[in-house]
Amino acid sequence: MLCTVSFVHAQVQRVEYFFDTDPGYGNGIDAGTATALPSSLDRFYETVTFNASLETLSDGFHTLFVRAENSKGWSQTQFRPFVKTTLPKELSNEVAYIEYFIDADPGYHNAKPIDLAANTGTYTINAPLDLLSDGFHTFCVRAQNKYGKWSQVMYRSFVKATLPKEISHEIAYVEYFFDTDPGYGKGVVADSVINTGMYYMDAPVETLMEGFHTLYVRAQNKYGKWSQVMHRSFVKTELAPSEYVYIEYFIDTDPGRAKGASVPFTKGSMEIDFTAVLTGIEAGNHLLSIRGENKNHEWMDMGTHAFTVLNDTTGIDQIEDLSVLVVYPNPVSDLLFIKNESLRIDYVELIDINGNLLKTVMGKNNSILQLSLADKPTGVYLVRIYTNKQTKTVKVIKQ
Repeated sequence: MLCTVSFVHAQVQRVEYFFDTDPGYGNGIDAGTATALPSSLDRFYETVTFNASLETLSDGFHTLFVRAENSKGWSQTQFRPFVKTTLPKELSNEVAYIEYFIDADPGYHNAKPIDLAANTGTYTINAPLDLLSDGFHTFCVRAQNKYGKWSQVMYRSFVKATLPKEISHEIAYVEYFFDTDPGYGKGVVADSVINTGMYYMDAPVETLMEGFHTLYVRAQNKYGKWSQVMHRSFVKTELAPSEYVYIEYFIDTDPGRAKGASVPFTKGSMEIDFTAVLTGIEAGNHLLSIRGENKNHEWMDMGTHAFTVLNDTTGIDQIEDLSVLVVYPNPVSDLLFIKNESLRIDYVELIDINGNLLKTVMGKNNSILQLSLADKPTGVYLVRIYTNKQTKTVKVIKQ
């Protein structure tokens, strides 16, 4: 990655840079010496140009930091967030055009082009995020080779959070956690701090179970004061092993196949990660349904999740977690057990994949309810659990 940094009339003696984590003053990578150049304002700019190698960095979001030293000490640290994406090997040395977009696909050749300064398979992208709203977004990249063939769309989900103004320029520590608060200072430490009021991070979800979750983020300034906890709810869904070419979701009412909201995904992946837009959704109980179309134009239901939208004074919709209801085993051959840890189960419905009601079992006072599938053929079924508060729907497989 070729970089040029300018300093005004600073008599720079040394310039260093580093990625993501500060190794300490004087311990960064040497960027060379600065060259004095006259400016149109009768002052002198000193510039340094260096090539920052990205070979040891993993794919994803990173931050480049640069600072200079003169006889009086060190300058402020300048920084620039960027994303590294390694192109597929079959296209990496034949790339003629690259473009990116965030969230919505504008169509081939309608996205923002990337400068192909060096055709090496690794490219630097400066994607401004200033106009994006706070919350989850998806960064998408695709390439076209000299023969006109397009690569698959490579994507990476990220979250943008604008920190409170009173501490945005004094941040010393940022942490995040999922679902349950471990206590102040006990969350997952974010990689690095960017003192501009904005912060970008990768929060891995591999260890989370399928279903609804909530990501929480908070920051502490150098005086020890904590910000409010910012949060955003999301759903994690694992894909069935099928060659999907299109995935969509809808909330409550089915608009018809291929008319739902499109979900970005990587072909062949077993997971999808997306943000369901809740704008206009009223407070109360709802159903989120996901389905996909394979290469043979066959549609398959991929899951239905019950959730509740609550009124929230922070302006961010919260989704209530129903993880206290545990359904097992899945897949099932005979008896299905529904374990209830705190909610009262009113009744449970067994529904086939076409939406037909097959069986209803009334709730009991005991904490474990049994549902027999022994007389049912193999296939996919929906178990809809009605509690004293809301509804949960679980997809089960009968072997």
